[in-house]
Amino acid sequence: WGLDIWGNMCEYTPVEVVREAYMEVRPRIDSISPNFAAPGATRTVTINGAGFTAFSTSVESAVSNSPLVITNFNFISSQQIRVSIAVDPNAFAGVVPIRVVSNNMTSNTRDFGIRVPHHLKVVNDITGTRPAGPGCTLTPRPTERDITFEVVDSNGFPVGPIPVSEVYTSLTTNSCHPTGAGPNPSGCALTDGDTSRFTDAIAVNCGYLFVGCGYDITHKWQWCPTGRTGAPFILGTLMDNVRSNQITVNCNSTSFAIGTEIFP
Repeated sequence: WGLDIWGNMCEYTPVEVVREAYMEVRPRIDSISPNFAAPGATRTVTINGAGFTAFSTSVESAVSNSPLVITNFNFISSQQIRVSIAVDPNAFAGVVPIRVVSNNMTSNTRDFGIRVPHHLKVVNDITGTRPAGPGCTLTPRPTERDITFEVVDSNGFPVGPIPVSEVYTSLTTNSCHPTGAGPNPSGCALTDGDTSRFTDAIAVNCGYLFVGCGYDITHKWQWCPTGRTGAPFILGTLMDNVRSNQITVNCNSTSFAIGTEIFP
């Protein structure tokens, strides 16, 4: 109670004090995509969840002596962050738990898998004719067989992008070429895009001399990571009978069934 400006008694109005409460939300991981990589590989990974902040946030392995190196933190939103995960070239197959630390609070863990390349799996096998192009103008066009392989681990799961190369163990003279010259092996290069797939295009040279000419070859596809101890790892062996009008691979002259496995 108090007096108004005229000295009269006036009503007292209490002042309400409002306090705003701030609650810090513990970070939570719901999923990681993709959630695997091969030894020696680096993948861009999206972590989905909640409670992420633009500052004072990091992503780390939840174990000591981790084979993972996590860099390039990129805050997308409170529900999504993106990082790069590099796997040690000599890492073994298994899983490594990772977590998010935000505002000194630690999230739950989610597993990031390490998948070691083991063998090949056929995902497509198409036979057609060699397309026209420079140095490839004669008709009829020779046969070309394009087999797309996927590199998988010992359980048959794709391993993600890895470098692969080709080696020849035997090669006969190419009767389709005037000098007998044959194909050349593919050097070490990454599989296609962010997958563990690559395509092996098999054909004789374009200007073949007679129908049924060609060569025989035994070749191997191998995993060739930088920094891994030991020789390149053989993924699959192919024995090709390559002719201008038909191509036979491992005794198959039509096409492999999808999912056919090719071993070293």
